[in-house]
Order: sequence, then structure tokens, then C-alpha cells
Amino acid sequence: MNDERMFTLPVALQRYVGGYTTEWGLFAAGAVIVSLPVVALFFALQRNLVGGLTAGGVKG
Repeated sequence: MNDERMFTLPVALQRYVGGYTTEWGLFAAGAVIVSLPVVALFFALQRNLVGGLTAGGVKG
């Protein structure tokens, strides 16, 4: 993909890691922003996830 508008967020974070220098502050801030929706979704669906895991683990 050559169009930067089509990059996913984790791929866009790769721009902050270079061969000789890394923008650690921008990379860390971007990583937190990218991971917040995943964490929010996990907490919203945590009961269903645990319930499904325990129901699937019962034999019989």
C-alpha cells in the first residue's frame, strides 16, 4: 500500500520507528491510543467472554 490514508493504526505507528532513531514519546502515545478501544471492548464483553469459556470447558 502506497497511500498512507489506507494504513491501519498499528502500521501507521511503524513510521515512528526508524533505522537510526525512534520517536519513543510519539510511539508510546500512539500505542496507548490504538489499544484503548480494544481494552474498552474487553471490559464491555468480559462477562460474556468468561461465561463462554467456562461453558465450553464443561464436559458432558
